[in-house]
Amino acid sequence: MNTEQLQVQDAETKAKAQNRRKSPTKCRLTKTVLLIIVIALTSWFFLVELIVGYLTKSNALVADSFHMLSDIISLIIGLTALRFSKKESSKKNTFGWARAEVLGSLINAVFLLALCFTIVVDSISRFFKPEPLEKVELMLGVGAGGLALNLISLLLFAIQACQEKADDSGKKEMNMNLQGVFLNALGDSLGSVAVIISGILVKFAPPRDDTHAKWKLYIDPILSLIIATIIVSSTVPLLRKSSLILLQGVPLSLNVDELRNKIFSVNGVIDVHHFHVWSLNSEKMIASAHVRLTGEKDEKRDWETVEQVKRLLHRNNIHLTTIQLEHDDASLDSCDEDCPESLKKGKPSASKFDMKKNETQKDLEQFITV
Repeated sequence: MNTEQLQVQDAETKAKAQNRRKSPTKCRLTKTVLLIIVIALTSWFFLVELIVGYLTKSNALVADSFHMLSDIISLIIGLTALRFSKKESSKKNTFGWARAEVLGSLINAVFLLALCFTIVVDSISRFFKPEPLEKVELMLGVGAGGLALNLISLLLFAIQACQEKADDSGKKEMNMNLQGVFLNALGDSLGSVAVIISGILVKFAPPRDDTHAKWKLYIDPILSLIIATIIVSSTVPLLRKSSLILLQGVPLSLNVDELRNKIFSVNGVIDVHHFHVWSLNSEKMIASAHVRLTGEKDEKRDWETVEQVKRLLHRNNIHLTTIQLEHDDASLDSCDEDCPESLKKGKPSASKFDMKKNETQKDLEQFITV
């Protein structure tokens, strides 16, 4: 793919983006609207659970209402991160707040893992001290209401995801911040399912209406452990990915050695060092490299080499690149960090020339002295 083809491709991409902006946005569910709706629904259900819990003197409902409060906090974190991520760059933040969504996903992932930890601890304690479920009818009603609420939230997430894919020809995935909020809603849905299954088995399984039957005492903790396992298995990859981005690690989809070898294959390149690849967020990758060329400076050749390296990285979805060229006649003093072994072992030709010149001068002085 040559430079002209890349320019045409970029022009087409910009044209599509402009057409999307000009297209009518009726009945469009944006990320911000999605999160506001989910926050409103969750807050409403939190108040219902809290009021019913105190009216019926049900500690279980009151405890679950405060669990819903933690969900509201995570949703507000997600909304805040989303709004910050849309801020434009400034003199103090040249990249803008692009990583706000990554930070939001990390916080939500930690929230989910902390929730799973409390579920596991509570379930294990109930294996040693099993307790019968009380007010099963009320528990079933709350479980059904919670499931309906979370299914509505998941449906809204699905609608928003379909809109995003339609806008980007099906190539765009759910961003990490929304993924964390989605996992939270999914975890709540699974928790509601566990509550409903527990209530149905306790109430209708034989011996019927006997909540003190020994095997019924372990239904709730077993289902809770299963739900916690499912949530953890979905959350750990999100935690790993967001942590990797914030630590500026190499994206999981890339292999640095393969990329370095591809750069080596460019004509005239004899060394690649200080090669770094990292992610700004889940969508943008950045790379920087010091590329050493054979021979002396040649402006035309150097420009062509830079273009070839940038196109190579562009084909690997790295669109923000910084290439620093170094030539074979460069001095070791030009290293801004510790010089790589390739430069130490095979010193540049200019340095070799200076060494030979000094040795010749010394021999000449000894000859004159004799």
